[in-house]
Amino acid sequence: MSTLLPSRLRQALTTATYSELRIAELLFGVANSAPAWQGAQRAALDELRGTFTDRILLIGSGFGQYAQQKAALRQMGRRIDDIDLLIAATALANNLILVTRNARHFADVASLTQQNWMDQPSAL
Repeated sequence: MSTLLPSRLRQALTTATYSELRIAELLFGVANSAPAWQGAQRAALDELRGTFTDRILLIGSGFGQYAQQKAALRQMGRRIDDIDLLIAATALANNLILVTRNARHFADVASLTQQNWMDQPSAL
């Protein structure tokens, strides 16, 4: 893991947004984990949500982009999970950079700008 990540995250905490779909994925992770871990995981998730309380990005703005991107991907014979595509479409609709460690999940999304703060510390 990059030693620069904590400072990058600290810098981003005041301006970054967080997808409501990612929150849903994390809630599933808590619910699906062993009972012994759920309390600590829920506390960490609550802290994360508190940090981004007024900057949780709603997906509605990305519906048009989602439809266009999904149709284009289908015509190319490519597939991306709907949640990942909605996250990407929301970033596109809001002119945002998607920060992800899973670049391959989003590789076929046209015009999407991505950064990986974990493996490419100079990306910010």
